[in-house]
Amino acid sequence: MGQILAGAMDYLAGQQVVRLDLKPSNVVMADRGPVIIDLGVAFSMDRDTSDHLTATNAIIGTPNFMAPELFEGGSAGPLSDIYALGMVMYFGLAGKTPWGTGELHELFFRIISERIDMTDLVISTQLRDIITSATAKKPADRFSSAAAMRDALLETPEWHSVNIGFPETIREGTVIVRPAPPSAQGLEMQG
Repeated sequence: MGQILAGAMDYLAGQQVVRLDLKPSNVVMADRGPVIIDLGVAFSMDRDTSDHLTATNAIIGTPNFMAPELFEGGSAGPLSDIYALGMVMYFGLAGKTPWGTGELHELFFRIISERIDMTDLVISTQLRDIITSATAKKPADRFSSAAAMRDALLETPEWHSVNIGFPETIREGTVIVRPAPPSAQGLEMQG
C-alpha cells in the first residue's frame, strides 16, 4: 500500500499540490489498490502554509498525522506529506498512532519531541528504516521526494513477498486522477 500511496503523493507534488491531511480515513482500498479520497484541504504549493490555524484558532489537519514542523510554524510541503505517509504506514502496521491520545498540547509535545517506538512491529529492517526516515523530526532527514520513498519501498522484502497484483508501472509513478488525463494510468485518486 505504501508504494502506491507514495506514487500518488509524487504525482500530487508534480502537480504542485500539497496534501496536508493524509490519514487512514482518507485512504480506501479499491479493486486497483489504495485510493486517496477527500482532497478537501489540499492546496497549491505556492500558497503560504505557515499559518495552520483558522480564524477561530482551529488546527487545519489531523494532529496525529501532521509533521512536527507544522506545530512550530513551518510550512506544509512535499516533505510534510512524506511524514504523513510514514504515519499512515505506521498506523496500518500497528493499528494505532504512536502518540496516543490526550489534550492537544500533550500530543504536540509528543509529536515534536518523542521518537516512534517500532520494536513491536514485525517488519523487515528495511521497512522499519523507511518508516523511520519518513517520520524523521527534521524535514531534511526525510526522503527527498515521494518518488524516492516509493523506490525504497519497492526494494523491501514485504513488496517482493506479496503478490498483490498491482501493475508494474508503479515504478514510473503513473497515477489516474478523476477526471483522468488521457495519458495517465495506474492508481485512482478521487477528490
